[in-house]
Order: sequence, then structure tokens, then C-alpha cells
Amino acid sequence: MGRNTHSNRINTIKKGYHCIVFLLAIFQFSVQGSTIEEKRDSLRNELSKVQDDSSKAEILCELSRSYSFVNHDSAIKYIRLSENYYDSTSSMYLHATKLHSLGYIHIGSGRFKEAIEYYNRSTKIWKSLGDSLELGWTYNNIAYVFSLLEDDLKALEYLKISGSILEKLNDSLKTHSVYIFTALTYSYLDQPDSAYLYANKAGEIAEGINDVAIKGRTYSTMGFIHESQDRLEESLEYYLKSYECYKVDKDEFRLIEISCNLGFVYQKMGMYSISQRYFEKTRAMSLKDNLLIYLNEIDAGMEANYVQFRNFKKAFELKKRRIESKDSLLNETKLGEIYKLESKYQSQEKDDKLKLLKESGKVEDIKIWNKNLLILALLVLVMPVLIMYKIFKARIGLTSMKREMELEHEVLQNQMNPHFIFNALNGIQRYYIEGNTQRGDDLLGKFSNLIEGVLNNSRKKYVSLKEEITYLDRYLELEQVRTANKFDYFIRCSDGIDKTKVFIPPLIFQPFAENSIWHGIIPLEEKGRIEITIDKRDERTLECRIIDNGIGISKSKQDKKGNIKHESKGLSITRERLGENGRITYASARGKKNVALGTVVLLIIPYTFRLGRN
Repeated sequence: MGRNTHSNRINTIKKGYHCIVFLLAIFQFSVQGSTIEEKRDSLRNELSKVQDDSSKAEILCELSRSYSFVNHDSAIKYIRLSENYYDSTSSMYLHATKLHSLGYIHIGSGRFKEAIEYYNRSTKIWKSLGDSLELGWTYNNIAYVFSLLEDDLKALEYLKISGSILEKLNDSLKTHSVYIFTALTYSYLDQPDSAYLYANKAGEIAEGINDVAIKGRTYSTMGFIHESQDRLEESLEYYLKSYECYKVDKDEFRLIEISCNLGFVYQKMGMYSISQRYFEKTRAMSLKDNLLIYLNEIDAGMEANYVQFRNFKKAFELKKRRIESKDSLLNETKLGEIYKLESKYQSQEKDDKLKLLKESGKVEDIKIWNKNLLILALLVLVMPVLIMYKIFKARIGLTSMKREMELEHEVLQNQMNPHFIFNALNGIQRYYIEGNTQRGDDLLGKFSNLIEGVLNNSRKKYVSLKEEITYLDRYLELEQVRTANKFDYFIRCSDGIDKTKVFIPPLIFQPFAENSIWHGIIPLEEKGRIEITIDKRDERTLECRIIDNGIGISKSKQDKKGNIKHESKGLSITRERLGENGRITYASARGKKNVALGTVVLLIIPYTFRLGRN
């Protein structure tokens, strides 16, 4: 197996491991043979029977966790419902449980940094309550997030803390799960001796518990460690044992996982027909149960088998399906692979047709010759057109991707103005020189957050309005320092806007605020003022006004001359990022007797509404 395929398998196994984590946290494997949905139904039934708010809140948190990796909206719905029962029950335990559930939800939506923050907050409460069991398990979950972030050394650090706590409590189920995770992590780090050590520890616990699901997970882990060391016979033996355990336990998810593993081991052993049977069965099970995290991996395995079978048509179709399922543009390597498969398929198809004609004996040699000539002529005429069309289509995609990257670079370049960075740092340094270290530390922290925000947000298509306003506030405060308080500023957002759920393109406001400062206010003799107001225009767009009392548009154009091209380019970049539904309008602010007092910039910004996801 190639390095990339092995890396993809490791990432898939990491995702699969966490399904065991949340199942153990919620259900404790208490109902052998029942499905996840049956267990959810049991929780809903229990919810309808309990009377006290504390129990209702806890059950709703458990339901929320059960949906964390399959249905984000349902997970959010149940955590929101749990909040209805917190006013009358101010239990710290319930609050920590809610934070723990939010950690699961943020992992499920790929927001790993936020997940760690929620888990860290819950650990503080578990410590204050003296709840070692929940504390140990939370450390295990933090380890898993670092594993997903591909920081396996950090994950190992938290696993050791988790294991040391849970070992003292004699909680066999959770200690077993931590041992399994530790064994897998050592395997990811290519330390097989340590991996086998913890897998054997997990095996000893499994023998003591005598539970088929626990035994199945232990065998599966041993199989993976052996497979990663290319010890295929031993790997196959453990995977088959694991498969039998999951059949008894009726665990559909684990049957999919282990069948996929068996498909790859048989493939490595050159037993392609058996491998294909496992892949086909696993794919059908994945679609039936809507458990899709292994789907791309299964298709990759089937594609490799079809190449061995010389069925290039099927291999070609799977290659296209896998690339389309990732919703990514074709790069040159993938395009080359597809053309190669397509060429082999078309060549094979032509040979099959000729063979069929010859064997049938129903046509004369002259007709066969004429048909061959016709096929050849069609191939000569059609193939170049087909290839040119595919190349043209791919280039359109690549051009679009290239333009997105150029826009990202240009946005980043516009924000990271070297003069701003240099002068802002000089302004902060002044506070240290004057002995005001507290103010200096505060501004240095904000400067660091600002730079981090620019680097992070320039890579995103959308950020929440709250993040964008926070970034703008930090920027303007640092510009105040840089200009020795040459201006005051005010930011007002309408109360009717939920800033955490409204998402807009990142770094939109800053270029216009910068223009107001440097082309409008700096040339003024008196102190300037910038007002920024944000209102909802309709259900699809925001209306933002940036008003300054600077020298005005006409005077500014006369003074700046050499910078007109640079500003026009910056304006065109922003217009492109706002899209066809966005709009930018400049006007002069007017005072008494229609005298120009500054500039008004009106921005019409399309937005999307989301439940807290980037």
C-alpha cells in the first residue's frame, strides 16, 4: 500500500475509533445487539418518563452526543433543548456535562480548537467536583482531538494522563478503550513494540470482561498493528476473529470497518477476488446504514482490484466517483490517471468488439474490415475532440482554483501592510519605554491576535460577523496607537442580527476603514471620527455604512494621485469577493449648506446563515 493510501487508512481508523469513544461515553455497551437508533429511542422514552429537570438535561446531553458525528443539526437541537432545564438546576455537574457534549459536537463539525477549549473548561469543573472518572475520560477525548490534528505525540501525552487516572479507578471499559487508543497511537508513530504492549494490556482486560464487542475491538487493533508491519497472515487471523465477534454483537458499524480491513489485507496478499467480495459487501452495508466514513476508502480498494482484473471501465468509473465525492478540482496527477484508465478502457472495448465480430461468423471479412476502418476513423476524429473537451473542462476548474488562491494571496497582502506592522509595533514599544507595561502587554496581545486572525481568516471563504467585527475593532485600536490617537471610532451592529450565526466573506471592512484613516482623517488638522454601522437589509444581505469626517473624496483624489491604481485594484478585489449580489458605493458626507464634511462608504454584503459552523 502506498504512503498516501496508508495515511488515508490511518485517518479513517482515527475517525472510526471515536465512534467507540462516544458510544462508550453514552451507552456503556449496556444493550448487546441493539442498534444506535434503538438506544436513542430508549433515551427518548426515558426522557418522557423522568420528572426532574436535572435528569432531563442529562438525557438531552446524551442524545446530543449520539448525533455529534452523523447529524450536526440534531446534535445542536438537543443541546439547545437541554438549556431549558438549567435555570432551575444550577448543578456544576450538569454544566460540565453540557461542555463535554459541546466538545463532541465541535469535533463532529471539524472545529477542533473549539472542542479542546470546551474540554479544558469541563476538566476544571471535574477537578473541582473531584470526579476522577469524568476527568480521566475527558483527557482521553482531548487526546483524540490532537490525534485528528495529526499531533500524535501530544495525543500520547494526554493518553498517559488519562490512563494513569482510570487505572486507579478500576473502570475496565474505559481503561480498555484508552489502552486500545494508546496502542493505535504508537502504531501511527511506527513504534510497534509499544503498540503490542498496550494491545496486550487491552487483551487481558477483554478476557476478564468476557464481552464480545470488547474482544472484537482488541482483535481488530492487533490486526491493524500486524498489518502496519506487513505481517499479513497474523493480521488476517486477528481480523477474522474480530469479524466473528462483531457478527455476534450485531455491530453494523464495526462490521463495516473490519470488512474494509479484510478487503485490504486480501488485496495485499494478491487474493483479489476475495478482496473484492469484502469491498462490495462493505459498500452495500455502508449505503444501507448511511455510515459513509469508509466509503472513499472502499472505492479506492475496489478501483485497485478492477485494475488487476483489467476491467478498466469500472476502474475509470470509480476513479471519477471518488474524485467527485471529494468535491475537489482535478489536479494534473488525477487527470493523468483518469486519461490512462479511460484510454485502456476504450482500447479494451475496441478489442472486445473485434473479437465478438470474428467469433460470430455472421459477417463477411470485407464487412469486418470496413467496420474496423469506420471505428478507426471515428476514433481519429472523436478522440482528439473528447480529450480537448476534458482538458478544457479541467483547465476551467484549475483556472477557478488558481483565481481563488490569487484572491486569497491578494487579500492577505492587503491586510499585512508592512508599514502598519512596523508602526504598530513602534507604538506598542512606546508604552514599554514609558513604563506602562500593562497597556503594552494588552496591545501586544491584541496585535498577536490580529496577525493570527489575518492568517487564519484569509484562508476561509466565510467567517462569522462576530469574528469580523472583533478583527476590525483590534485593527482600529492598533491604528489609534499607530497614529497617536488621531481619531475616535465607533462600531454599532443592529440588535436584530445574531452575529454568531451570520457569515460573510472575511476581511471585508478593514480596507475601507484604512482608507478613511489614511486618505480622509490623517490630512485633517483636527481629530477625526469614524462611525461604522451594520444593519440587516433583507434576508440575504447586510447594509454597512463607514462614515468619516475626513477631507472628503474630491480633496483626497487630488492629494493621493500616485496611489489611485493601487486603491482601484484593492476595490476591484473586494467587489469580486462580494460577488454579483454585493455592492460598494462612495458618497460625500454633507453638513450645513451642503458642505462636504467627509466620506460615506455603503457596502451591500451577501451573507449566509449558519448554526455556528465555518
